[in-house]
Amino acid sequence: MGNARFNDRVNSAIVAECQAVVASVEYRLARDDRIRPSIEDALAATGWILENMQSEFGVDRVILGGESSGAHLAACALTALSDRQADLSSVAGAVLFYGTYDMAGTPSLRNSSAEALIMHGPSALQNLMRLTSGMDDAQRRSPSLSPLFCDLAGLPAVLFVVGELDPVLDDSLLMYDKWENANHNATLLIVPEGPHGMNRLPTRMASKINDFARQWIKKAIEEARARDNVLR
Repeated sequence: MGNARFNDRVNSAIVAECQAVVASVEYRLARDDRIRPSIEDALAATGWILENMQSEFGVDRVILGGESSGAHLAACALTALSDRQADLSSVAGAVLFYGTYDMAGTPSLRNSSAEALIMHGPSALQNLMRLTSGMDDAQRRSPSLSPLFCDLAGLPAVLFVVGELDPVLDDSLLMYDKWENANHNATLLIVPEGPHGMNRLPTRMASKINDFARQWIKKAIEEARARDNVLR
């Protein structure tokens, strides 16, 4: 659901505070069993940014990010580029909000009740099955679809943000553990009593979450540039 303009309010705050260019991708929405076109669009957009960011926008560092399905697509793009041995030296980090990283469903999603706030857990699980119809769980967990089962070694710093009450809580917990074990550069923010999409609610907590993410972005870019200066 949604489109590139859906994130204008959140993205505008990143532009203003981080002094960054933000590109919001108009990827094809996944329909029925066609999730791969969305992944292909995310990968194409990411590859284009990495190749053209200096000439088009005058920037030298990239932060990949997304929320919910966007976090899944950002993770898919990053891991696919890593698997293809693309040059990721300009990627300073990734900010992934409450993504789904196991297309077969993690335990928290499979066991979620219909009482979950914002996102109806059973419907979300059914949607994963719809998007991967004709596949068994092993196929749903192929690295090209499920970043949780990718080789994460060598990836840049990452911030995972997820709510304590989110049906896909385990996705972020498991990804954090695997990323941290592989690279020792992962940060996990679990929001107490937070539902899916909690950073978009009109609350003080949402403001704090978004501010934390922006501060993390600025720090990640500064640290990446500092490392580059040391290597020089």
